[in-house]
Amino acid sequence: MRMASYYYKKILQYNTYKLIMNKNYIKKIWCTDLGLSPFSNNQFYNILECIIIGWKLIPMPNKSEYKPHLVIYPLWENTFNKCMDSPLLLTPVKHKGIDLCVSYDEEKENVHQITAYCSKIIELGKDIHSSTFISYLKENFNNPNVKSNFLLQIKLFRLLYGIYLYLDKMELAEKIYTTLKYESCLWDKEIFYYWYGKLDTWIDSMSNLKNNREHFIANIQKNSKEKKILNIKRISFM
Repeated sequence: MRMASYYYKKILQYNTYKLIMNKNYIKKIWCTDLGLSPFSNNQFYNILECIIIGWKLIPMPNKSEYKPHLVIYPLWENTFNKCMDSPLLLTPVKHKGIDLCVSYDEEKENVHQITAYCSKIIELGKDIHSSTFISYLKENFNNPNVKSNFLLQIKLFRLLYGIYLYLDKMELAEKIYTTLKYESCLWDKEIFYYWYGKLDTWIDSMSNLKNNREHFIANIQKNSKEKKILNIKRISFM
């Protein structure tokens, strides 16, 4: 765990394009202009039916700067805390292929810059076509970081799988499950075990989701009523 944390901090330190913003305006644009709700000082989200989605400002090590990331959490785990344990998608905002970072300056009021960057990735704050959203998720498989990291691929597959199950697109969910079983033969078993435990047990747990869809939906309904997110703006699939 320490090695993973160290590696992530090193990634955060390099290849950044700085955007200087007024801290209060950051909150304003994500709450007003982008239609999100505050979850914390650095996290602004929507509830999109079966997932939590929005923007998170991740502090850079040893700097008073932040990297904005698009983040997605599932709502179908057994507990809300488990849902928020680890995002299934965590994507930095880019400027010409370089990670964007935000530095605060109370004199700056250039609110439209960050709005443009965020909206270019995905428009939140309003209902979204499920096909458009799923196409966006699939595009992430072309991300070099995802291509080279089977753990990130697993997260993306889990996200698509859960959304297909929620939308009752069982044939597409079955295709994801079949792909996971095939791809699992190529994964590093020791690394997988460190993060997820026994592979066979994990594969069985994925199968149980589709075989017990009623329980899966019940978890979403229960976690959506968690006090911490009751005031988060709700949007829907179209």
